Amino acid sequence: MSIQVYKPFINPISSFVIYGWSNFYKHSMYGISDFPDDYFEFSSEHYIGYSSRSQWDNDLLKNGIDFDENIYGLLIKSNLFEVKLGNYSPRFGPFLSSNLFLSGQYPAFSNIHFKLYFKNIKYHLLYGNLESNILIDPDDYDSFFKPRAIYYHRLDFHIKNNFRISLFESIISGNGKLDMSYLNPLSFYWSAQHTAGDKDNLLMGFDWEYIIQSWRLYGAFIMDEWAPTKTFGSDKVSDDDYNHNWFGWQIGISRLVKLADIISLIKIEYAVTSPNLYSHDLERNLPQHHNYNLGYWSSGNTENWNIYINAILSERLSLYLNYIYNAKGKSGYIVDNNIKTNLWIKENYKLGLVYFIINDNLSMDINYSMISSGVLYNSPVNGFSFALKYNIDY
Repeated sequence: MSIQVYKPFINPISSFVIYGWSNFYKHSMYGISDFPDDYFEFSSEHYIGYSSRSQWDNDLLKNGIDFDENIYGLLIKSNLFEVKLGNYSPRFGPFLSSNLFLSGQYPAFSNIHFKLYFKNIKYHLLYGNLESNILIDPDDYDSFFKPRAIYYHRLDFHIKNNFRISLFESIISGNGKLDMSYLNPLSFYWSAQHTAGDKDNLLMGFDWEYIIQSWRLYGAFIMDEWAPTKTFGSDKVSDDDYNHNWFGWQIGISRLVKLADIISLIKIEYAVTSPNLYSHDLERNLPQHHNYNLGYWSSGNTENWNIYINAILSERLSLYLNYIYNAKGKSGYIVDNNIKTNLWIKENYKLGLVYFIINDNLSMDINYSMISSGVLYNSPVNGFSFALKYNIDY
């Protein structure tokens, strides 16, 4: 079900637009006997927020889960500012595979997002509520979960029409109260966190993109809990001696190719994250929502390659090819911070086509995929899949 409302207000002095939307998704998944906290631990393509066990009494359908999600928002936009209030999965960064922070590949959370436009500069301020899955009273399963919050601010500098660089800071806080110091547009989170006793989780970084002719180059970097005095310290696993090189970085390149009437997009992306990235000594401050990472989907100690080719053959038909290489090692707080992706390796090949039956509303997706991993599966997993989608864009 999808509801959208659009209303422009225009006058000679200024103009603004009010736009509202609401999408409700109801899904079920059957044929499972285990009910883990993370159903898609080894995949970035899907996620589940709220879920409940199937209520069917039928032998075929009783082993399953039911889950739903409501994506909605209200946007007020002018040529000077923008305010968005809603429940969705914010995404920041130029990468297709998974951005280093607020990648959008996690369940929706309620948030308010404010943008302010200057000449060649855009300022973002976002505040949102996160689910912790941590009970206030561990002995009472009917108690409420501990409240958690995310604060995020970002500056986009458009140095030239074809060159942008963006800086950001973010705070994950599980102290249960609204901290006004993080909502002040002039606040420096790195210092404000120190004032609060270093009990919150600070992540900061930057991303950039440069466009030249049909080429697009882009990259990103993230640092978790940076301590300048320990940056070049020992790798010993102890509270006092471990270094703070908790980082992740990405590099990508894309190329637009036109042959006759066929337009193709080629993207190659590479990412690597250190083992301690996205960790914290306090569970309430982990950068997660419903146990899914807000940042890179496979957390720390990760190496990833993503190659994507999409060819638009006509207004209705497109063909795509995707190769993904994922390698994962042990990650967490105070583990060996040397990157060693020796837990599992997974390769995914996918070839498919998308046909739009009725504009963008009704589409058909047919693809063949093969997944191989010497650790996760006894043999390669392959097969065809078919999807008929109405008002669904994923």
